[in-house]
Order: sequence, then structure tokens, then C-alpha cells
Amino acid sequence: MNKTKKIVIIAIIAVLLTAVLYFIILHPRIKTYLSTVAIYEEFGGNRDIGEPIIEYDHSNVTDESLVLTDFGTFRLGIPSDWEDRSKEDSEFTTYCTIGAANAVGKELEPNEEIMVFNPAGNDNSSIVLLNNEELYEESGFSDADIRHLTRGFEKLGYEMPDSAYATLKCAHSITPDDYNFLKYDESLAFTYALVFRAGSLYYSNGNTAKTYYYETDNKCAIINEQYRPDYDGKYHFKMEVYDADDLNTGYIFTMTVTDKETAYAIINSLTFDD
Repeated sequence: MNKTKKIVIIAIIAVLLTAVLYFIILHPRIKTYLSTVAIYEEFGGNRDIGEPIIEYDHSNVTDESLVLTDFGTFRLGIPSDWEDRSKEDSEFTTYCTIGAANAVGKELEPNEEIMVFNPAGNDNSSIVLLNNEELYEESGFSDADIRHLTRGFEKLGYEMPDSAYATLKCAHSITPDDYNFLKYDESLAFTYALVFRAGSLYYSNGNTAKTYYYETDNKCAIINEQYRPDYDGKYHFKMEVYDADDLNTGYIFTMTVTDKETAYAIINSLTFDD
């Protein structure tokens, strides 16, 4: 074999190896990287995704003055100085401080407090990739991708989310360190979870806001707490609560209170029917 043929063969082999290297190793990583960058844009073009979720540590806060009220699916303690101000045609239930004329749909007065929630709950099972064929197809995942995704979550120390609650908890648990271009499985899992972090109501900016996960034998919840000293000097809570026996039906609550202990006591009072 002459020298020219050897050079041609070596060049062909080099091209083939480069193609294999690109399509098997680099291409999926580049796709994941570009997807991640696109999602970061939803955070304002930077890579600060806020502080990770922390365990709720206020479960011992109680208030014996709360009036335990049955809302069908669950029972909840309502402060005795709050009244039901729900609109007849609304799917949401609204309680606010007695006499709070401006509390519903308007800016609150300094001493006014309010809580709004949907007692019927929302079916969130569609956000669980493995339970939703349409999402599975729209995401472009193959069976191989699912295997990579599952391994990625395991390598990061999380389980593959199999419920809406688990998906939200995982999305708020990830940190930027979970992404590494050289580690495809972990980066794929990070990118998938980041989608739900970007669009979350419970995003924590790490300044005056924090996000908790709350788990008991009876309920699980994702809770965002934010203190707004520059706005109204009140504590604002957004949370999604799940029956421990149904982690795909979420009950969304918003609360604005002057004392965060009030919110903790209300949250702790919530129990689901057996």
C-alpha cells in the first residue's frame, strides 16, 4: 500500500471517529447545554436559580384559637378574627380579617390579612414525564433518554420523580453544581428539573424568600415564604399541599399575614380526611 492510500485511509478513519465522537458523545451534551442555557433565560438571562429547598422546621407552631373548619377534602384552622369573603361564583375560597373592606382583590391595609385557596385541588399528574405520553413525545425523549434521565437523578442523589410533588421537590432541590458538561446523565436530569424550577410559583431568590418542603404521614407541601419589608412589611406565603395518599393532586394556597407564626400555625393545622 503506497503512502497516498495510507494517508487517505487514515483521513477517512479520522473523519469517522470524529463523527462518532460528535454524535455519540458531544451532540447529546451540546443539546442539553443549549436547552439549559435557554431555560436560564427564563431566570432573566443569568444562572442564578436561587437557593435550594430546605426542610420545613416550624411544625411545632400551634394556635389553639384557630377554628378548625371542614372544607370537604381537608380540614383547616382559620383564625377567629378572619371571615369568609368568598365570591359565590368563584372556585377559590377567601378568608380575610374581619372588616377588611379592601382585602379582596385590592391592596391590603396595614393590619389586614388574607388567605385564598382552592379546596377542590388541581390534577397535576401531567407534569410527571413517565405518566404523560404526550409530554413524553413533546419532550423528544426516547427509551434510552429515560434510562439516562433515571440514572442521572440517582447519581445526583434524587429519585426519578414519579409524582407531581416529587417533581416539584426535585426541581427546587437542584443546584448549579448538578450540571456538568462532561457528565451527561446528571446534566440531563438537571436540565429536565430546571424546567419546573423556571416556571415555579415557589422560586426562592435567597434574599427575603425561602422555599421549604414539608412532609408528614398525612401531607406533603412545597412552601415559599417571603418577607416584603420594602413593600408592605408583611409575610407572603405561596404553597402547594398534597395528601400523602395522592401526590398528584395539589391544593394551592396564598397567604399574606403580619405575623409569620400565624401562617405556620395554619399550615400545621391542615389535615386530610382519612
